[in-house]
Amino acid sequence: MKKDLKSKVLKYSAIAGAAATVSVAKGQVLYTDINDTTVSTNGGFYDLDLNQDGEPDFRITQIIDSGLTENINAVLLSPFDSTFNKAVGETQNGFNYPQNVTPGTVINGYQEFRGIGGSEVKGYMAFEVDGISYPNSNWVGPTTNGFLGLQLRVGDSIHFGWARIDVAQGSNSFTVKDFAVELTPGDSILAGGNILNIAELISENVRISAVAQELNVTFLRELNGAQFILTDIAGRILFDETLSQNKTFDISHLAEGMYVATLQYKGVLHSQKIKLN
Repeated sequence: MKKDLKSKVLKYSAIAGAAATVSVAKGQVLYTDINDTTVSTNGGFYDLDLNQDGEPDFRITQIIDSGLTENINAVLLSPFDSTFNKAVGETQNGFNYPQNVTPGTVINGYQEFRGIGGSEVKGYMAFEVDGISYPNSNWVGPTTNGFLGLQLRVGDSIHFGWARIDVAQGSNSFTVKDFAVELTPGDSILAGGNILNIAELISENVRISAVAQELNVTFLRELNGAQFILTDIAGRILFDETLSQNKTFDISHLAEGMYVATLQYKGVLHSQKIKLN
């Protein structure tokens, strides 16, 4: 069963190993920046884990040169085992079409979440037959910096988020760039919105690197009140400090493996994975 989003994010501000019991501040967004990931093989897919709890929420699948008598290229979106995981979009002639929402679009319960349906019904982001696109498929390539508006159920709560995606010319590949989810149940989130501005401010001005037995956090520009958190893949907190200047952490006691470094600034949680060798 998925962990409640509130419990997950509160681990970042709790003592390592302790249970979190206080409330999440409103308007807190978990933003995840990944290395741009391109899928370009027939049947290839990307599993989107919006809240980074280790359990995927949506699958994006690439179809290339499919069909018995026709050449079909398509990009499909489907939910994982939840009738509550949905995408902003429309239903036409019995088919579901996820919308490519405009940056800044408010994503909340007032949107039409008809881009996918149920746990088995796919949404057609892009669909081309012999080079001719279906008129309702909103992601036919080339699409650059498109946004999926998404609804996610975690426990008994509904959360809203987005994912930024490119689709190549001919709809024969797609690239996942980044994604975000609002951590307060029911709260609206803007597609891209100010989140990207803050996230880019962090990514452009903070360098996190592990060398030998040290983890270095370097600021190229002052970010007042930035909070740095390092967790292991189980979510246990290893470091949790508010930084105003460059900081070096002794990591000689940490085992080899993958860790998650998170910088919280102006309500945005910007996370990246760090591999210790």
